[in-house]
Amino acid sequence: MDAGLAGVLGALAGAVSTAGAALVTGWSARETATIGARAQHLQERRGAREACYTKFLDIAYAVFAELEKIVPRLLAVESIAAELDAFLDTVKPIERARREVGFAGPETAHEAARLATRIATRVQWELEHYRNSVALVDAESFTANRNQTRVLGESLFYKMEELKPAVIQFEEIARKALQDYGARR
Repeated sequence: MDAGLAGVLGALAGAVSTAGAALVTGWSARETATIGARAQHLQERRGAREACYTKFLDIAYAVFAELEKIVPRLLAVESIAAELDAFLDTVKPIERARREVGFAGPETAHEAARLATRIATRVQWELEHYRNSVALVDAESFTANRNQTRVLGESLFYKMEELKPAVIQFEEIARKALQDYGARR
């Protein structure tokens, strides 16, 4: 092989290796940028989910706490006028919070939030119906119909017993959703 051919082959080998190194470096830089962007996206999504999950849980636990105040008074056939207004104010934002959970996802969290919301709004409906029926008879007659009051107390007791596990289930699903960092399995 003469020196000219060896020089050309050497230059060709150098050019190919330089192009290969540039290709690998470019691919590596692109993958690094993609990983960084994905990590930032997952962190932002996690922050948004955490905020709406926390909001929903705060409302759901507050609804449960208000219900814990109402049920014993109904079972004892006592007036719940003050507790009723507090409960109704507490339960109002739960539907909006459930919708926010639905937007944040995943579907399993939304289903669990939907169950807890369904129970809470059913309690809301029963209490509003009770308040309206009592108001039609007599504003002070929370104790007038002892049987109706006691039956409502028992009904709400069972709904309260359904609400707590529903909220706990949502909390567990939300925790799992927040721990999912998007790693491919």
